[in-house]
Amino acid sequence: HRKQEEERIAYLAYHDQSLGIPNSLKLSEDIDNCAGPDTYILCFDLKGLRDINNVYGRGAGDMLLEKIAEWSEKWPEPDAQMYRIKGDDFVILLRNHTEETAMKAAAGINERFDIAWDVELNGMTQSMYTGVHMGVIQVANKPESQTALLNVIEVVLTMARKENKTILFDK
Repeated sequence: HRKQEEERIAYLAYHDQSLGIPNSLKLSEDIDNCAGPDTYILCFDLKGLRDINNVYGRGAGDMLLEKIAEWSEKWPEPDAQMYRIKGDDFVILLRNHTEETAMKAAAGINERFDIAWDVELNGMTQSMYTGVHMGVIQVANKPESQTALLNVIEVVLTMARKENKTILFDK
């Protein structure tokens, strides 16, 4: 029983409670274990989630986030994992990539977000559109701390929002 309880606590510590995908604590730990010249993170936030919540109700935004989490589980990119940082901020960790393949992966994500997400609401299928602001960051070295990592992600997302395009962040 004790081992199961420890596993449950570890799961709760490392996963987003509403989506069941890894969280920022798990991202920080995973980056500590794989940082190197072939490691990249694609950080993105969703455009227009507030509008979706305002039009369809908060439950609609939550259901859209669940659809996106399901999509990430089936994403064909090898050596990739999606993490929820907070709210509508996400990161995809890419291992064994080059700058070129990381940028191609980012382009693929942008293409997916150009297509509507079908969400079941009150027995009807609603097609919802949400784009992304995205930044690509090479993680050649371990970050000093989880806070330092999250600060870099926030800076990159702020730049991506301002530029309104995918940016390659090379400090």
